[in-house]
Amino acid sequence: MPFEQFIGLDIAGAALYALAYGGVGFLFRDFVATITRGFLAAGRIVEIVVIAAVIVFICYRIWVYSRHHAYNIVPKVQVAELAQKLQSQGAGNILLVDVRSHGYYDSGAFRIQGSIRIEPNNLSEEIQMLPKDKDIYMYCTCQREATSTRVAAYVERPWIQHICDCGWSDSLAQGGSPCGDGPRE
Repeated sequence: MPFEQFIGLDIAGAALYALAYGGVGFLFRDFVATITRGFLAAGRIVEIVVIAAVIVFICYRIWVYSRHHAYNIVPKVQVAELAQKLQSQGAGNILLVDVRSHGYYDSGAFRIQGSIRIEPNNLSEEIQMLPKDKDIYMYCTCQREATSTRVAAYVERPWIQHICDCGWSDSLAQGGSPCGDGPRE
């Protein structure tokens, strides 16, 4: 095929291709405009939903913070300080309360000697047994002392304190402890 004929046919094919797609676009321009408006409306709806979700999440985090902010006011005591108090003459004025939930409290668990155990899931009945004439120290083995902090904040009695060393009760209860060996249950 001669070069001039090739160029002529190539230009004619390109023009036909452009005319066909241009004609289809011209014929269906209203349909394409409707689809485009639909995409824009859907984009606006998604934008509103995302903004609303971010606002709801921020409000939820503020609510969680305000709800758990009360737990920060629970007095916390270090293990060494409590051990020193237990060895002093005022030890009779101290009540140790094991508040490990049933998930953390297995059948062979140690308790600190002289401690009592209350079930944190049954607090409304259990707190009635707590004496008002003793300093009460609560402990658990949860991460960040979640159970003892929650129970102490729930009880809201100024004489209740809570120990802040995570996981300390088992290590102190098993021999060599200044608190002494506690019972297995």
